[in-house]
Amino acid sequence: PSTSKTSSSSALVAERLAKRMRERPQLQVLLVGPQNYESWVEARTMRNGRIRFMGTFAEADLQDRIKLMFPHVRDGDRSTDTMIHSKVMVIDDKLVRVGSANINNRSCGTDTECDLAIEAHGASERQTITQLRNRLIADHTGLTPSEVDEALRNGPGLLAACDLGARGHSLREVDDGEPDPAEMTQYIERIADPERPTPVDTLLSVEWSGGTARL
Repeated sequence: PSTSKTSSSSALVAERLAKRMRERPQLQVLLVGPQNYESWVEARTMRNGRIRFMGTFAEADLQDRIKLMFPHVRDGDRSTDTMIHSKVMVIDDKLVRVGSANINNRSCGTDTECDLAIEAHGASERQTITQLRNRLIADHTGLTPSEVDEALRNGPGLLAACDLGARGHSLREVDDGEPDPAEMTQYIERIADPERPTPVDTLLSVEWSGGTARL
């Protein structure tokens, strides 16, 4: 199983992950991210990229083995969605990655990032990574790490975490709706979520005409 807290829009990562899921029918993936983005630019780029990212798995008939969730908190009549900005990935309780990189085009191809990966080489080290995974899930489901551990051990797999919830905390599935028109997003994404570094002279040559960006 794999669980991560990050922003996901890289088509390349989606394709490679889908390929691995076809090779390993037992592999389940849990992604935890924000339901909504804070800025207009992020909403126009990350959301559309995330729709395409998840669409890769739907096209491969893998949608039942990967879930994109967001943390929700309720206290009586008040409720809020937790903004996720951390970047943590746990793979098979053997490897944990912590750093600044998201699973998006900008992080993979443009930004300078710093990530630390720790691989377990023994039972005690694997147990430590498992405990970290359980703490992350417990933080968003209102359970204790031991309660999460028991639920995952007795359940059908990692995605059993999607059904956990206590003390007003739960994970809910992200609904990004329909993507924005391609003619609008293609210009914005070339600047905000590029697959490779954008030359300065290209950035300075942006023109706006009738609400449309021209590069």
